Amino acid sequence: MKSKRLLSTICLFLFMVVLWYKQTSDFVHLQPLYNRFLSINSNIYSPNSIEAHVLFFTYPFLMFVKNTATPSHAAATVRYLMRGAKYQKDVLNAFYAVLIFVTIHLFILSGYNLFYLGSVFLKDVSFVQILLCEFLGLVFYYFSLALLYIAIKTILNSDILSYSFVFFIVTLTFFFNKLVMQELYTPIRDLANIVLLLVASGDMYSIVTIYLRQITIVVVLLVFGWNMFQRKDYLKNDSI
Repeated sequence: MKSKRLLSTICLFLFMVVLWYKQTSDFVHLQPLYNRFLSINSNIYSPNSIEAHVLFFTYPFLMFVKNTATPSHAAATVRYLMRGAKYQKDVLNAFYAVLIFVTIHLFILSGYNLFYLGSVFLKDVSFVQILLCEFLGLVFYYFSLALLYIAIKTILNSDILSYSFVFFIVTLTFFFNKLVMQELYTPIRDLANIVLLLVASGDMYSIVTIYLRQITIVVVLLVFGWNMFQRKDYLKNDSI
């Protein structure tokens, strides 16, 4: 199992390295440096854009959550029955996967920023502060995706269907927001808002407001997933 987790992590790292290189190579000669900085970190074609997080990273992330989770056997499920420990374990494993995923993403982002912009420029724009703020925003966002995946998997009992359903929800929300109702708030928009606020205005009040919204979504999904798991336990007990 450890070797599978390690292999999944290595594959994820290589995937992100290649994607970042491919998507940022057109920005390396932009002048002045601040325009290059904006393009690398918030351009529509950047791997740090809302489009990338929705269209490129959703499916790999969900697969990574699944591949790094502790396998669940029938005997274990019975042992955890009606105690909620199984759900708590799934949530904790998903949170670890989120931390790894976001850390790899931001590590590669930092590497490309350092390579293309230099340490002096990054210090001038308070890049470390930007990185820490974005870390929190991405953790909340991807944790909410993982919780939604866990809840749906509890209902559908299928990894493939659960991947596809979450991806469908995320992409449908994204395109509806982008093409139909651009002013409508959706959780996906917060991804772009954090980056734009950080690199443009540094408005920490607005960023904290985004965090509060994200935390609310996480709590709602935790409760929803817990209820789905308890209902599944009830149905199992009813059939035993």
